[in-house]
Amino acid sequence: MARPEHKAHHPIMIGLSGFTRPATEFAARHGIILLGRPELKRWAHGNHLYDIIEAEASQ
Repeated sequence: MARPEHKAHHPIMIGLSGFTRPATEFAARHGIILLGRPELKRWAHGNHLYDIIEAEASQ
């Protein structure tokens, strides 16, 4: 719903304790970028969010 309903360019799901397999599979099917503690830490330490998003989307 993130793209059609909210016009999101980069739908993101944040999980501080990781992601379950169903959540990971759902994200993959729907083009949702998953951000966990490592990615949030990089963002908090000065990396630009778009750089982190692009790195995650390319995996």
